This record gives sequence, C-alpha cells and structure tokens, in this order.
Amino acid sequence: MHSPYIFALDCRSTEPGAAYAAWAARFIVEASRIKSAYRTYCNFAWQTGDFPHFYAAIISSLSEGNDNVTLVIPAEEAVGKDIISDLWFALGSYCRESRKHVSVVLFEHMGRNTATKWDVVLGVGTVFGPMEATRHASGFVATMKPGETFTPAWAGLIRGGDDGLFKTYGTACRAFSASFFSPSSGFNKEDFSGTSKFVCIWDRNVGLTGANPQYNSTAVGNDQLCQFLLRAIPDLKAVLLVGTGFSDGTRSLSKVFDMGGFWSKLRGISGRMQQNGFFDYMTAMYDCDVVHVGMKSGGMDALGLLGQKVVFIDTKRAPEITRERVSLFRAHHFRAVGVDELPSPIGKAIDQIRDRRGAGVIKTTIPPNLRDEVSTTAESKTSRFIDTDLDAIAVQVRALFSR
Repeated sequence: MHSPYIFALDCRSTEPGAAYAAWAARFIVEASRIKSAYRTYCNFAWQTGDFPHFYAAIISSLSEGNDNVTLVIPAEEAVGKDIISDLWFALGSYCRESRKHVSVVLFEHMGRNTATKWDVVLGVGTVFGPMEATRHASGFVATMKPGETFTPAWAGLIRGGDDGLFKTYGTACRAFSASFFSPSSGFNKEDFSGTSKFVCIWDRNVGLTGANPQYNSTAVGNDQLCQFLLRAIPDLKAVLLVGTGFSDGTRSLSKVFDMGGFWSKLRGISGRMQQNGFFDYMTAMYDCDVVHVGMKSGGMDALGLLGQKVVFIDTKRAPEITRERVSLFRAHHFRAVGVDELPSPIGKAIDQIRDRRGAGVIKTTIPPNLRDEVSTTAESKTSRFIDTDLDAIAVQVRALFSR
C-alpha cells in the first residue's frame, strides 16, 4: 500500500542517534526506505509556518518522477495529533493515487537540540532545510494558476472526495453565511450575480519574544487597510476579517463581515492545511473570487502554497535570507508587497534598528540584548500604514482580481 508512513521516536532518555538506531534495528524495511529516499527534508527549527513549504517541496520532488521522500520533524515535546492528522490529510490521498511513499519521522522530547547532524543520524546524504524546500518547490508553484489546488488528490478531498470533510466544510460555510445574510447585515442573496469579489484580511500578533514580531498587524492598520480597499475597489462585495485584531469600528463598517469565530466553527478540523482547505471549498463550490491580504507569515504562505490568491505585506528592510525566500515564489497568485513603513510600532522600531546596524542584526527573533532598545524605540512610533503603502497593496489586490 502506498501511503505516508509516520513514526514517532521518544528522545526523553536518549540521544536522537541512539533512538533512531534502536528503532531502525526493529523496523528494517522502513529504515531501508528512509535511507534510500530521493530527498530528505528536516524542519530544523520547528516553525509551523515552514510545513506548507515542506509539503510543496515533497509534492514537487515526487512529481519529478521520484517515488520516495522523507520528512524529519524534531520537536521539544510530543507532536500533537493535530499535526499528524494534518500531514496524513495533505499526503495520504496523493500517495495512494500517485503510488508514492513519504516517510515522516518525529523525534519527540528533544529540547532545543539544534546541533544534531541529521545526515549522520539517518545514514543519508544531504538533509534539506526550509530554505532548500522553498527552492525545490518554487518551479512547481510558479506553474500554478490562481485558484488551482496543489494536487488533484487535494481537490478531491476539499471538493467532495472525502464525505466527512466535505460535510464539515459545508456546515462551517452555512454557519458563516447565516450570519452574513442576517437582516442586520444589509446583504441579500439576490444581490449576488456573477462572480463576487471578496477580500479576506488576516490579523497577526505575536509577543516581543516570538518569531518575526516585526510582521505584527495593528487594529488601526487593519482599519485603514479595510477602508482603503473598500474605496479603491468599488465593486468589492465585502471584506472578511479573520482574527481578533480588529476594532469595533472596523467590524461595524458597511460591507465588512467578521469571521472571528473562524477556527471554532471548523469543528472536527484541526491543522493549518485542513483549516485553509475551507477557502478552496468556498471558492470552488460558490461563485466568488477571494484575495487574502495580511502581513508576512506562515499562514499567508500556506494559503498561497495551497492555491489561494494571496497578497502579503513585507518590509523593504527584510534580511537578505527573507528577501531571497520571498523572491522564489514568483507565481501569478502569490504576491509580496514591500512597504516603506510597517504598521506596528515594533515593526517600525526593528526596521529603524536594521537601518542603523544592518539588516541581519535582527533575523527571526529579537536577540535578548536588543529587546530593551526595540521596546524603547517603539514607544515613539505610530500604529499606522502610510498612504503610499496602502496604495501599493491595493494595486496588487486589484491585479489578482483581474486574473
């Protein structure tokens, strides 16, 4: 049977090399498959936003005529069933229909063991990380058409091939529609003729010690973005808000629909890929055109890599490695807008420090020795976009609606 093989190794009481050696001695056939894989990928830093990149790289590698790929996942704690379910969902049907194998090896309870030499542990050649995964997938992604799913197997799952998932999406869509077409909303089903344009604005907010805090959005900035797009695109049917970072004023605007309960209404669905499949269901099953807008994040990457139309907001002062990764996705449906001023005070502060000290001084996280400086610098900054940046975002959104 061709399917994903998912193995969990407990590293609480032993090093990953010893844990894998003991496992390989018991599972000889499985270990042989891993050793002979065409490519081995590893999510070294356990960034959830990297999973869509690995997924895209795996499918791209297998579509080239290869039939065996491995994904290694080191984790500080036990990997939750949501991740395993999401991986099975994303890879299962594809493997069965294309007669391919994917081995997923979870090294649990490792702590921050970033020095592990995974090629030695697994007895393989080169082990590829997130950046290489993006590079391997870039050609495949560039050929995608707006609204096209990554694989036929994915489309089958989302659009009715899996009865349980299909019904869950349908139930969630009806729950949102009931609120959308409520008497107080001002919308009427009869008003929707032809393809209706929607913008979905995504909120993002992490703490000062989180990953890429410069990409935080703000309630003020979200309000500006919402109102600017409504003015710039007169035939926009509505703006959909996802997240908690929106003011009551934004939520009360005409033609604005709050999907604040998005995750809770997708009952029985867990994992980013399954959750984002809802939007493919919506655009495929209903006559609507959706463009997603938000700050640079793994969530926006996931939407774009799974075929949705995406405009994500980046900073022109991003480190070279970030700019290189973004440049690899030159797809018609997946666009970056570099802004002169990020909307959040922390984002503005980080950009100012990068200007003064060099772009590489703050990469994924803020070094402890710079946190006080970032906080102090942020105190004098606003929570707003500048008009020229809003206009640049609107230009890209309009361009995607024309495709």
